[in-house]
Amino acid sequence: MGKLHGELVAFDADGRPDLPRLLRRHGLAHAWRIRQARLWCPVRYVLFDLLYHAGRSLLHEALVRRREVLAEVCRQFEAADVQSSSGKGKRWYNKLVEFSHRHLETLAAIVIWPAAS
Repeated sequence: MGKLHGELVAFDADGRPDLPRLLRRHGLAHAWRIRQARLWCPVRYVLFDLLYHAGRSLLHEALVRRREVLAEVCRQFEAADVQSSSGKGKRWYNKLVEFSHRHLETLAAIVIWPAAS
């Protein structure tokens, strides 16, 4: 198959990622409780990238191309509920750049302050 980059994600009732909810599942050790957790905290494995496929590295390919190959692999395996975020990343990145231009001092304080303490 290949090497995938992704993570388990739990979602809240509105469909937003919910890290505290996922972390409540994290410490479970008893098999029965782990099985029950899928009822109160279902998770999905969210794939971001396909790093290796068919015995070759895709690391030098553009992310767009790697995502295309990932989508094809998901179709081959009939992966349920495959959704693409194409385009959303660029919009988010542009908003972050715009925010950082307006609030550069705040961002610098957030990044530098903890390192200096």
